[in-house]
Formats: sequence, structure tokens, C-alpha cells
Amino acid sequence: MLIFAPETRSAAAPYVICGLLGAASFSLLPCALEYLVEITYPISPEISSSTAWALGNLLGALFVVIMDALKDGWPGQPAGNMKRALVFQAVISVMAVPLPLSMGWLVKEKVGLRRQRTGRETDD
Repeated sequence: MLIFAPETRSAAAPYVICGLLGAASFSLLPCALEYLVEITYPISPEISSSTAWALGNLLGALFVVIMDALKDGWPGQPAGNMKRALVFQAVISVMAVPLPLSMGWLVKEKVGLRRQRTGRETDD
């Protein structure tokens, strides 16, 4: 949606889009961190979450550098436009969507909920 926001020439479109994305993503972080703890069970939760945060920051910095290099790409657009960078971001997002959607199917079948299973075994 952010690809089409610059053509509106108003600040309302990016605010609304980013607000909707933030509201939709608000509950995903705790769920993702808890799931990360489940699938990396023998490893301490601090290590797995810190690694995930560090990798996220590294990817964010890499995307900022790539998107900066994609400025001023298309003819007919004003100087300093970020249209190609927004297209890059959309392509990366579309490529990344199947991974979390398939995590339950791919990981849960092979790994299972080891922490819960280990807890049940010690209770018996």
C-alpha cells in the first residue's frame, strides 16, 4: 500500500497505512517470541530472542542501505523519489510472508512443543 501513497500527495495516507500495520502487528511480537522459545527449547530464551533481535536489526540496516541505493531510479519521477525502494520493500515482504504462515506446518510437525512435552514427562 505504501507504494501508492506518494501519489496521493498528502500525509494522511502514510499515517493511516502505518497505523493499520502497527495495530495489526502489535500482537505478533509476543506470539513470535513465545514460539521462538518453543522451537529453540534447550537454548535459553534470552539467547534465542537476543539473536532474533540482532538479526532483525542487521536486516533493517541492510535494507536501509539497499533502499538508499535505489533512490532516483525511474524517469519521470521527481528527484529523490523512493518508488523503486518501496517496490523493493514490497517484493521482500511478499517473499517473506509464506515463511511465518508455514511455520506451524513445517516446524511444529518436526519439532513439536518440546518445552511442554518435557514438562509433562517430568510430571509423570
